[in-house]
Amino acid sequence: MGTGTYVLWMVYCSWRDNRAARFWPGVLGEVVGRDVNRESSEGVSYTEIKVRFEYTVDGQLYTGTNRYVTDYATESPAATQALSKTTAGSAIEVYYDPAKPHIARVEREVGDCNTSLMWGCIALLIIATGGVPLAWSIIQWLD
Repeated sequence: MGTGTYVLWMVYCSWRDNRAARFWPGVLGEVVGRDVNRESSEGVSYTEIKVRFEYTVDGQLYTGTNRYVTDYATESPAATQALSKTTAGSAIEVYYDPAKPHIARVEREVGDCNTSLMWGCIALLIIATGGVPLAWSIIQWLD
């Protein structure tokens, strides 16, 4: 039950953060570096890019890091586009939290709604199936 609650909480936090980030202001930043990792396992391939960037808000310089995981093909258009826009020295749009400018991302939304919905359903299932044995145990203990 604890695992399901934790997963549900993480899904909620991700959804909340993505929702808030849709309204964050943007500034032009600069890519200062990136790490590219191409993985292939069990017939599934993907490209992971960790991009480091700098941006300025109200005269203060900040540094941030974002992680992209492109779709399942390492040579897909999405992977090619992500690689081309994250070359060191490239200008990049950075979206930051106006209340906490040190929190920023280079994409307004991270992940997609379907993934969050899937994890939310799994979490509810874990809670429901984990909660039944727990409730049964408590009832037996009280008798």
